[in-house]
Amino acid sequence: MRILIIGSEGFIGHHIVSNLSKINEFELLTCDKKPNSRGGDSHYMICSIENDLNNIIAESKIDYCINASGSGSVPYSMTNPNDHFN
Repeated sequence: MRILIIGSEGFIGHHIVSNLSKINEFELLTCDKKPNSRGGDSHYMICSIENDLNNIIAESKIDYCINASGSGSVPYSMTNPNDHFN
């Protein structure tokens, strides 16, 4: 089973990858907008949700997609909520 995890470099995404990688029946594809800081992941991609995601999903033939992406700053999100929907 192929699972795409978007936002794999963040707090939640990293923990999802860490736990699912222990299960041999899953092939994990991971992507984030910043470089892979943990290393050793041959299925890692730098991607932009706005530009790359449709191509990644079409080409990778994934079974499931987990979106763990989001803003790293709660105060900024609270004062600028529209920035996350454009």
